[in-house]
Amino acid sequence: MELPRGALLQGIDYQLHGWIGQVLSLVCRNRDTPGNDEKRKKDSEQLHHRARSYQRWKHRQASHSGSWADINIAGTQWKRSDRTDLRLAIERETTAGYGRPVHLQIPFLVLLVATVLALGPSCTNSNGDLGLDAGVTGGGGEGGSVARACNGSASLCDLRFDEVSYPMAHNAMSNAEDGWRIPNQNFNLTRQLGDGIRAMELDTYKEDGELLLCHVVCGLGSQLLVEGLGEIRTFLENNPNEVVSIVFESDIENAETGSAIEDSGLLAFTYPHVVGEPWPTLGELIDANTRLVVFQEKPSDAEHPWLMYIWDHAWETHFSWEAPEDFNCAPNRGDPNNPLFMLNHFLTNQLGGAPDLADMVNHNPLFIDRAEQCEEEGNALPNFVKVDFYDIGDLFDVVESLNNP
Repeated sequence: MELPRGALLQGIDYQLHGWIGQVLSLVCRNRDTPGNDEKRKKDSEQLHHRARSYQRWKHRQASHSGSWADINIAGTQWKRSDRTDLRLAIERETTAGYGRPVHLQIPFLVLLVATVLALGPSCTNSNGDLGLDAGVTGGGGEGGSVARACNGSASLCDLRFDEVSYPMAHNAMSNAEDGWRIPNQNFNLTRQLGDGIRAMELDTYKEDGELLLCHVVCGLGSQLLVEGLGEIRTFLENNPNEVVSIVFESDIENAETGSAIEDSGLLAFTYPHVVGEPWPTLGELIDANTRLVVFQEKPSDAEHPWLMYIWDHAWETHFSWEAPEDFNCAPNRGDPNNPLFMLNHFLTNQLGGAPDLADMVNHNPLFIDRAEQCEEEGNALPNFVKVDFYDIGDLFDVVESLNNP
C-alpha cells in the first residue's frame, strides 16, 4: 500500500515536514504489516488525539536577502541553504531502498525518532494514512470522523471553496531557479507548492509543435506543459488534504489543454463547477479527491467542463500598476457579483517582474491594509491573492489573516 507522504507536524516549517513525511512513510511501511490491522484500528483514536495536540501550521518565510529563517528544529536553527542540503540528503537516502539506513543530520534524526515514538505502536490510522494532518474532526468521510487539516488548517475544512483565501503566484512558471530570464518568481512549481502556494497562474503556448509553459517570449524561458503539470500531480498525490487551483492564460486550444491535463495524470483530480451552484467545501473536495480547480481566461466548451472560464466565476482588480500609490480596488474583468475575487497585488514594468518591486509592496502593513480595504470595498473576500516573488514579504501572513478574521 502506497502511504501518503504529505504534511507532518503542523508546528514546523511547511517544506520541511513534507520531507519528514517522506522518511516516515518508509519507516511506517516496514512497521505496518497485515497482522497489525486490528492493532492499527485500536490505536487510531489515540493517534488522532496525539495528532490534534500539535499546533496548527504557521508558515514562516525568510526574507529575500537570505537572512536566517525563523525555523528551530531540535534546538538547531536552519538557514535556507541548509534546508536545500537537507532535502537532497533525504531524497538520496529515501530512494536507495527500504533496508538502507537513513543517514541524516542529528537534529533531524532526533525529531524523526521523537515523532515515531509519539505515534505509538502504529504509524497509520484506520484509513491507511499517516494520520499526521493535525486538526479537529474534518468535514467529510464516514460519520465525519476523519481528523485532518484542509490546506493546512482544520478550520478551513467546513468552509466552501469561495469562502477561503489562497496564496497565488503570478506567472508561476516563470522562475529564476529554473533559469528563466526576467522571472516573476524565484522558485519552481514544486518548490512553490511545498512552500504553501495554492493557486498558480500559468501561461501556455505552442511552438514548433510543442505545448509549453512560457511568458510571451518562450526564448526567455519555457517548460513542457505536461512536465510542469506533472509537478502539480506529484504534489497532489503526496498531499491528499490539499486543494490547488490553476488559472491558465491560454494561447492554445481547449483540446490541447485537455490532452495535456490528461497526459500529465491530472484529469482525475479536476472538479467541474456549475455556474450559479454553491461551491463545495474544501472537505468535500478532499473527500471526493477532486482537489484541482482549473480555470482559464478564455471561454471553454462542453467537452471540457472542468476547464472553466474564470470570468464566469470570478472578478479581479486591475493589474498594471507602476507604483504602490497607484493601487486601488476598482473592478477590472469579471462581474463583482461573481463568488470568487482575485486580488492582483504586484507592480509591473515593461520587462517583467522584479524583486525590488515586490519588496516595495509585499510587506505589511501596506499589503494587509490593501487586502482588507478591497475586501470592504468589494464586499468580497480576496480568494486568490496574487503576487510576484511570493517569498518576499508577508503573503502567507496576509492570507492567514484573511482566513482568520
